[in-house]
Amino acid sequence: MGIGLSALVPRATVRAFVRRARWPFLLAVVASVLATAVLTLVSRRRAEAAGVLAARATVAVRAARHADAMTWAPDELLAAEASLRAGVIERRVQDVRLWPLHDYAAAAAAFGAAEAAAD
Repeated sequence: MGIGLSALVPRATVRAFVRRARWPFLLAVVASVLATAVLTLVSRRRAEAAGVLAARATVAVRAARHADAMTWAPDELLAAEASLRAGVIERRVQDVRLWPLHDYAAAAAAFGAAEAAAD
């Protein structure tokens, strides 16, 4: 037979620890839940903003393709397509990162360059 917990630690000590540690533990749990909620909200907003920029750049590049830009401005169209491709790749890289706050600055710059080159 083994030695029980009550033989090693008196019950009064366990009760005092639980009584003292209850509120800090609950406060830590509430703070963790709130931090997770805020990080999720901020991350979701950043992802939506990157999606809007990607859609605008895609529309601009498609419009340039349909406007026969390859005939009149082939270098600008190729630059716009390369910037769009780089932006899409950077956005995907940020989407799959484990860190909760993704940095879409490089993707936003690439999408802006694609939109500017397509116009």
